Amino acid sequence: MAGRQGRQERPINPEDGPLEAFAFDLRKVRTACGEDLTYKRMETLSARSWEKQSYSSTTFSGAARGDRIPSREVVRAFILTCHWYAKSDRATAEAEAAEWDARLLRVQTELNPAFTDPAPAPADTPGSAGASGGGQAAGHAPTDPPDAVATSDTPGAWRRGPASRRARLAVGVGVCAVLSAIAWPILRATSTPGSASADALPTDAATATAPPSNAASNAASDGPDSPARLRAASPSEQPGLEKDSIGADSRCSPPNSGPGAVKWRVCTRVQADRISFALEITNRASEPVTVKARLKYTAKTAEFRTCPEAADFQILTVPAGRTLTTDTAQCSVPRTSSPTAYSGVGWVVAPDVDYGTRVLSPGAHVYPGEVHWTPDVL
Repeated sequence: MAGRQGRQERPINPEDGPLEAFAFDLRKVRTACGEDLTYKRMETLSARSWEKQSYSSTTFSGAARGDRIPSREVVRAFILTCHWYAKSDRATAEAEAAEWDARLLRVQTELNPAFTDPAPAPADTPGSAGASGGGQAAGHAPTDPPDAVATSDTPGAWRRGPASRRARLAVGVGVCAVLSAIAWPILRATSTPGSASADALPTDAATATAPPSNAASNAASDGPDSPARLRAASPSEQPGLEKDSIGADSRCSPPNSGPGAVKWRVCTRVQADRISFALEITNRASEPVTVKARLKYTAKTAEFRTCPEAADFQILTVPAGRTLTTDTAQCSVPRTSSPTAYSGVGWVVAPDVDYGTRVLSPGAHVYPGEVHWTPDVL
């Protein structure tokens, strides 16, 4: 592996935690794009790549050091710069950047850091403060309770700063809290492929069984608004986000793997009067697969809310080579007139397992007359 500015990088054990695993895999992206791609070379290339945002070698190496959470802007620039060097097409680069953006949000919320700097991380120029310090200070703030989330879609550094800096930021943080309740709410509490966050699931007493055999006979005619529906699995799984697969103006998360040959996504759909949520579960095995599935949603806050018409979890059997989409009518809420952000939250595990990894759909920031998705499909 190429060293940072001629020096060998500190070894990282990805088993030490989600942040270490994130940095370890980020390093693998760089070496996969070119064994001779150094951080110094990335500094030069970042100003030439698609977005022409310049970051220093120190910033790039800091993102892959595994001792602090990098900003979303830096991670995006890291991925795009690597793909630029590898001469990838723009669509491929953007798809991987979106997956890394989602993974970064999962790491942030899994570690539950306190958000103390509302300013986005600026692009660096050699010799700038960001270039010398990577745009962030080392260390992490104390964590919140397990299900509490402090994050922002205009991210900066998640860290513990000097007392004087915290004092200067106190007013700004308060303003951010107010704004987040209006238009840019706290959403992210998840982990999907590449990052796990185990949650205890309900006991079997809450089980609801959905017989997919009834849906199978109608699979050819089922539309996006039908109850739990089945369709033939796609020949190959799209690696990134999915658009409009459960109806117009819907987005689904990148696919999560397991149990077994199952791939699954969490989806959100915005309609004129309602916001709906669903799970897409694909069975690529040659035999039917039974799973335990749970679906919740968030609105404005990070609290996981129970779907109005759904059991706490379901036992679902997905036929071989089919994709099952859960009934959106069972997890649907009225669209409000005030700006609100929504996201579906899902778990899919083996039927005898009582804990699992939670995954969020892309966030739907819903305003009167318009919707902004974070992240979104190009």
